[in-house]
Amino acid sequence: MRRGHIYLFVAYVAALIALGWLIWFSGSIQAENFLALGLAIPIAFLLKSRFVTLLGLLSFQVVLAFIFMGNSDYALFFVVGLLGAIIAFESPIIMYMILVLAVWFDKSLFAVGHPLRMEFIIGSGLLAGWVFKSLLSKSSRVVKASFPEFTITVILFLWVLIGYIFWCYEIYPAGWAQLKFIIIGTLFFIITPLVINNEKYLDIAVLTWIGAALLAAGATVYAINAGIGGGTDTGSESGLEMMAFTYKNSTATYISYSFFLALAYYHWSKRRLSKIILATILLAFLSIVFYLSSKMTLICMVVGSALFYIVDGIKNPNKVNAIRILSRLFLFILIPVAVITVIIYSGISGIMGPFAQVLTDPLNVGSMQFRLQTWDICKDIILTENHLVRGLGLAAFWLLGGDYGFLIANYQEDIAIFHPHGLYLDIILHFGFVGLILFLWLILKNSHTLWKCYLSFTSHKYSYLCFGFLWGLFATYLNWLIDGAFYSNVDWWMYLGLAVAAINVGKTSNALK
Repeated sequence: MRRGHIYLFVAYVAALIALGWLIWFSGSIQAENFLALGLAIPIAFLLKSRFVTLLGLLSFQVVLAFIFMGNSDYALFFVVGLLGAIIAFESPIIMYMILVLAVWFDKSLFAVGHPLRMEFIIGSGLLAGWVFKSLLSKSSRVVKASFPEFTITVILFLWVLIGYIFWCYEIYPAGWAQLKFIIIGTLFFIITPLVINNEKYLDIAVLTWIGAALLAAGATVYAINAGIGGGTDTGSESGLEMMAFTYKNSTATYISYSFFLALAYYHWSKRRLSKIILATILLAFLSIVFYLSSKMTLICMVVGSALFYIVDGIKNPNKVNAIRILSRLFLFILIPVAVITVIIYSGISGIMGPFAQVLTDPLNVGSMQFRLQTWDICKDIILTENHLVRGLGLAAFWLLGGDYGFLIANYQEDIAIFHPHGLYLDIILHFGFVGLILFLWLILKNSHTLWKCYLSFTSHKYSYLCFGFLWGLFATYLNWLIDGAFYSNVDWWMYLGLAVAAINVGKTSNALK
């Protein structure tokens, strides 16, 4: 070790200790402040030195010392982040698998409302480990983000950031509580196609999404039946019911993503055993969504599946026999079995009532009445504040809703859980028509690319995988007409990144043939 390295080491650790004590005595013991201690560590790795690797790991230990003084939960998170960075340094795809599991479980069941969400920590480990490996390995290089959606995403993020800085009603804590979700989602979107850059990794990633959906769905069903819920300090029955309601709707939405991936693999697979397994998975997904009574999600899944088969039948008329077989499988086997299974398990009055009311009197369904009231309040805010072009900035609905008659109190301050329950309306309110145009530009560009890949790829596997992503995203965009918020779509950013990865890997495979 050279003398200059020793001096660097001493200065670096001394600076971390000084910053740690400054934060400690400031009286603001918050996770974000401690996380700031680690921001200098990736910069140090730009030196591309194994010595700096050791320096960074030792720096984490300094950070951990302060965290243990404050809160053991934060210490646990930093240990997870450190291990994540080490694992990602050796194999980024393994860390990606853990990240997908964390997102599904963290957002749909166990840690809703926690001050530090576990996917943030694991995702940071993935990002740090991958960057460190790219910078420190002489045989590797940083892959450039060359996909067309990257530029649009950067422009959209910069517009959100400009609004946050210049006209957000409350930069901290309300604005920051939402901005950090957008930051981590954008990073996940960018890093996903860079990590998943070959066929093996793509298969692992897709199967991880499917497996994680099954696990999270099972856990959610168990939580609802057991009457348990995380992320709330209240032990009242109403608190548990509210958390269970949140779980079932968010989980049903996430299942929709993996449903179309399983559908694409089923349509492409030629092995009988694989088809049986995938058909069973599709049956499970349908059964669980039906059981959770997530009405709009089920409608979007059915519409997306129907368009999947109709469009593919028009493009490939010679496969009409296969389409008939698949249609019979769904119409005469899967759907009836799913319906019978759920009715037997939960009772006809508990499951058919909500769906029957949707058909006979949709505007008087409880959740629809709530949405109509929320949309009316959101419209009043938009027209009264009169900022249709630029929007009102992050957390505007959260902060102004009460002044316009929104009476539901927000008890999860760190997440700002309540929003207009319509993503496009949410974007107009917070980011204006400029933000809406940029967002529509992003999703239309990606959809057009997926459509072109479906038509042009010679590999049936990648062709149908892109087709599955196309209709999986379409179902999500349809569902966003009455649900969703831009800031809380970490899972969508990851799914969109996986779609870009499928496009890139498919193009590479197509070029080799």
